[in-house]
Amino acid sequence: MNMALLSWIGNRTPVMVMLAGFSMALDSQWLRELVNSVPDKVPVVSIIKLEGVIAAGGGGSNINLDGIRGVVDSAFSQQNLKLVCLVINSPGGSPVQSDLVYRYIKRAAEKKQVEVIAFVEDVAASGGYWLACTGSKIFATPSSMVSTIGVISSGFGFHEIIMKYGIERRVITAGVNKSVMDPFKPIKDTDMTIMRGLLNSTYKCFVDHVKNSRGDRLGGSKDIFSGEFWTGEKVS
Repeated sequence: MNMALLSWIGNRTPVMVMLAGFSMALDSQWLRELVNSVPDKVPVVSIIKLEGVIAAGGGGSNINLDGIRGVVDSAFSQQNLKLVCLVINSPGGSPVQSDLVYRYIKRAAEKKQVEVIAFVEDVAASGGYWLACTGSKIFATPSSMVSTIGVISSGFGFHEIIMKYGIERRVITAGVNKSVMDPFKPIKDTDMTIMRGLLNSTYKCFVDHVKNSRGDRLGGSKDIFSGEFWTGEKVS
């Protein structure tokens, strides 16, 4: 990953960036060459900002398919569209919503035959990095936090507290594993087996997604998939 700065430039070939009705120019030799490849037209670079926790619902405060569908459709509907930039600032969240958003943007890019690149602001961790992999290139500042390719599930156990106060837990189920990970009952070996299976399955999807998206750019280090995170400078 390399550092990318957004700033104003006076260039003979203007670059119009569409973001909720506001335009700016990008200072990049690579972008100058890109826009100069389309003579006699004003090329458009659309920006899609993906900021917040990745989760269903949230009334617009979260990143999810329902929330970004209209923004993505608008970004890819611009005339003379040459490039779409994802500006990402997310600590991650739902692997399902991460994949749905990724696939929706990817399909739009393939349909319009437009390149997508990703810019990392403060953080693109876990599901945020899943989204960053939508881009053919990923740019970050030296202090951006990136990666943490892994899956986690956490909670609390309260069974000793309710026993201390003489509270009896009453649960009736149909299905032996219906009450897996009940926080008011001691954890069972079967609970751990089930949860490990779920986490490992999701983790494999994440690893495969990153490998397929980034390819040879990953290098050969196994630490990449350890769940650790790094600064943009460390992984450049």
